Amino acid sequence: MQYAFVNEDYKYSFDFKVNGDFVYPDEGAYSYKIRTMDGTVLMADEGYLEASPQDTQDGPDVTPVDSAFIEIPAEFNTIEGVLFDARIVEISFTYKGKPIVMRDSYRIVEFYYFSATPKDVRDYYGLNIGELPDEDIDLVDIYLQLVQKFDQEFISALQSAGQANFRANRLIVLKGVVQVFPSVRLRVNQEENDGSSKFLRYLNKINWDDLLNRALAEIEDLENNLSGEEVVTLADYNPFYLGAVTDAITGEES
Repeated sequence: MQYAFVNEDYKYSFDFKVNGDFVYPDEGAYSYKIRTMDGTVLMADEGYLEASPQDTQDGPDVTPVDSAFIEIPAEFNTIEGVLFDARIVEISFTYKGKPIVMRDSYRIVEFYYFSATPKDVRDYYGLNIGELPDEDIDLVDIYLQLVQKFDQEFISALQSAGQANFRANRLIVLKGVVQVFPSVRLRVNQEENDGSSKFLRYLNKINWDDLLNRALAEIEDLENNLSGEEVVTLADYNPFYLGAVTDAITGEES
């Protein structure tokens, strides 16, 4: 999900895809419409892509561009009496002679105050960005849910400079941990090799239920005392047992 701040211009970015594959529209032409949730068209226009020249050993080459962005003026990014609003984006183009329509949406929200990041969620699990990309962790959605639940208490905690700020951000991280939990065990690489180091994760020793229960217990404690000033002890659960990779023939660690 993409997010725009209320009453601000916004650049909505998108990729041209067909069946999950990146494509280049016929003649580089496309059109778009921005709608409200009831279908009202706020703006519509056409666009054209220019291929990007790239220098190669054989001389200049041209790489088709398969992504673009739409500039949406602030006047269309407004909300009234609600926590957030949304806009529907329709992208139309022709690919290999066939008409394609992509539909997506973005949310309009007030400025949010949290400092929690997707990396914090990854660090809890001990995963890398390839296993758990930023776009798969929607902390803004979690923030909005917590504002709905705790209202001004949660916002005030995030705006503070004390332990309440830490507690609120920690709560967002842990909610993110729970948010991605159902898919995490499918994302984990058993062996990692970044060129400078190599290790194995012993996946059969992971207690997934314990990991989830620890996160849920800490969430309950934080929610019951969100604005408390007592120091919270940070205790990430990294669930993996690690070992060096051993050569099957020589028996040496590599």
